[in-house]
Amino acid sequence: MEEIFDSSGPKHLEGIVDWKNADHRRSVTASLVQGVYVLETDRQRKMTISKNPINYAQPWWVSFNFQLHKYLTKDDGCIFGAIYEYINGKCPAPADSNVPRYVIAFRGTLILRLRDLKLNLKFFINELKESHRSQLAMRCVENFVDSNGSSNVWLAGHSLGSAIALIVGRNMMLKKNCSLEAYLFNPPYASLHMENFCTSMDEDVKHLVRTVRGIIKKALAIAVEARINP
Repeated sequence: MEEIFDSSGPKHLEGIVDWKNADHRRSVTASLVQGVYVLETDRQRKMTISKNPINYAQPWWVSFNFQLHKYLTKDDGCIFGAIYEYINGKCPAPADSNVPRYVIAFRGTLILRLRDLKLNLKFFINELKESHRSQLAMRCVENFVDSNGSSNVWLAGHSLGSAIALIVGRNMMLKKNCSLEAYLFNPPYASLHMENFCTSMDEDVKHLVRTVRGIIKKALAIAVEARINP
């Protein structure tokens, strides 16, 4: 099972993590992102199983000397992100500039969650920034950086979570003029305004690009609506 750390976690990090090694840093942050996925599946399991369900999430961060500081939820209780705090132990001290004090991680899409699918639609029509989830993530990170400093905070995300992390990072650059170290896994392809890439593009071609993008948006909207009202 992908959610079980002992069978799916990074085998090459069973010893001490070398935080100066970029591959080690990516493996640890990927595990923290996976921890967010498993937090949500653990939560769902508790809602459907009455007798002490196993919690699989904790090993994904404890194994690398992190503790769960806080998780980020929506109104329905859905967990889409988590803040992890590094604690002293086998790994180097946080004074090492290669070691994050906090990692804020965002998961990607869970296929059976309708809200996640709707957010995918918002991404493809360039409206993810306005979503409640993105706004909540931006406020959380902004407050956290104000309290702890930008050098102490890393971002991480997978798929849709990568898109949210990118939005958050850009927001911090624009509002606070600070850049956060980020680890992004499998970021989705952005629905870009292609006609802006070439100022000399023929107006007929620009119109065609806009028309095709409009058709794609409508098709995606119909697909989501069909899933909501089968």
